[in-house]
Amino acid sequence: MADILFIAHEASRIGSAVFLRDFLAWLAARGGWSFQIVLGTGGPLAPDFQALGPTTILLDQPDPSPQARAEATRRLQALRAQPFRLVFANTVCNAPLLPLLVPPGQPLLVHVMEGRHSIETMIGAEAFDLHRRLAHRFVAASTSIRDELVGPLGVPADRVDCVPCAARLPNLTAEAIAARRASARQALGIAESDFLVLGAGTLNWRKAPDLFVQAAYHAKALAPQAPLRFLWAGRAAEPHMAERLAYAVERHGLTDTLQFLDERADLADLYSAADLFALTSREEPLGLVMIEAAAFGRPTLCFEGAGAAPAFVGTDAGLAVPYGDAAAMGAAILGYRNDPPRRTAEGAKARTRALAFHDIKVAGPAMLAAIERTLV
Repeated sequence: MADILFIAHEASRIGSAVFLRDFLAWLAARGGWSFQIVLGTGGPLAPDFQALGPTTILLDQPDPSPQARAEATRRLQALRAQPFRLVFANTVCNAPLLPLLVPPGQPLLVHVMEGRHSIETMIGAEAFDLHRRLAHRFVAASTSIRDELVGPLGVPADRVDCVPCAARLPNLTAEAIAARRASARQALGIAESDFLVLGAGTLNWRKAPDLFVQAAYHAKALAPQAPLRFLWAGRAAEPHMAERLAYAVERHGLTDTLQFLDERADLADLYSAADLFALTSREEPLGLVMIEAAAFGRPTLCFEGAGAAPAFVGTDAGLAVPYGDAAAMGAAILGYRNDPPRRTAEGAKARTRALAFHDIKVAGPAMLAAIERTLV
């Protein structure tokens, strides 16, 4: 009998899957707990999960055949029949799986990594009501999520823990980061004189890659001769999003300045190569990519009122500009380009903050404590 069944809706390189993978690696190394994993769909992180413990992938194809669906149902029934001490749902995106995997009375802990807007529009009120009814406890991935859970979403405060989103962060010296920066820039074709702004995340409305394009346009308009470069790493998740972004890049005259990369396994090289990280999300409970960039000493530009990112950057680890104001973000990009000492100082603050509060070695014990409280 395994102690815990962990549910993840997919195994792509997204923040929720990265957190769960790194938490499970920490938990396995700590010992004392057994677990199984169920993935709604596969993805590039699936082998990482399989290396950590018994892993069931329900669907391998985005458009599964009737036979594949029938096989997934059989796997779900087999998992439901097993006597787990706890089911851990990693994000509310797992709502469709809960009735199939959580028997009546089964202790359930729901890890919430989405903000209220995403919950209400992507998950839906009825699905979230299912979480409220089934979950024994919730864990919020940021203080902004916690405040929304106990406020407009109506979850009792005594059922909510807050464990800041985290990952296995590298603790590199400045010299090691500089060395990696040189090799990464060479591989990317980025000159040392270029000022590189990095964005990352799934290409969808919430992550707002369109505002990234607009911020690049405003920065270039203010300083046409400045050697500015913009890269974004992430896969398209909405129909025609990639084509629309390509059209915007062309119309804004940014073809030689801005490039959208696909999902990348070498994000560490991109963080090393960058001078500044831009988190353009319209709604962002925290932004694990921001935390990872901070671990490489990169300050972050973000929007006020978009979630927990402004609290992370504060006044000394980046800058929050007015909500959705791409022109202000473009001007701020130039401000950072023209002030290397500021970039260095704020990047150092960002790195210290990330390692102190968002490394899995810190978050792991806090998450385990929430698991243990659910079992009391």
